[in-house]
Amino acid sequence: MEWLSARQRKEGWQDALRDVGIEAAPSSWVEGNWSSGSGERVFSQLLDQYPEMDAVFVANDQMAIGVLQVACRKAIKVPGELGVVGFDGLVESAYYWPPLTTVFQDLHTLGCTAVEKLVEIIESQRNGIVSQVVERLLLQPELVIRESSVKRV
Repeated sequence: MEWLSARQRKEGWQDALRDVGIEAAPSSWVEGNWSSGSGERVFSQLLDQYPEMDAVFVANDQMAIGVLQVACRKAIKVPGELGVVGFDGLVESAYYWPPLTTVFQDLHTLGCTAVEKLVEIIESQRNGIVSQVVERLLLQPELVIRESSVKRV
């Protein structure tokens, strides 16, 4: 939770739950460290403290690998018993088993936009224009729905 992006992802998850009338209980989340091994460890902990869960939103696709690994070892059917959604849109997430539903962020566009804004600031300062205006841009993420979150009827 030291990273801004981690806090924002958690807040977005909580907001989405609130939008449908659900308040996230303290036992319904755990903190990882972005790695696959962390995904394994914290998902096992989450299963112990919140056994009634039927879906999990994982802060990144890398940790979601660990979640899928634990689910497989414990014979938890994904998506039949547990829906799994990751975040980042790693190209490899389409090749996990089952293929991972993920929130895709266009990091290339994000990086290009950041560099363009930085160049604008530098050019403005070279021309003697110092602006105190802070601009905030939001690049809309895209939900890529795959088998890990689609229950079969």
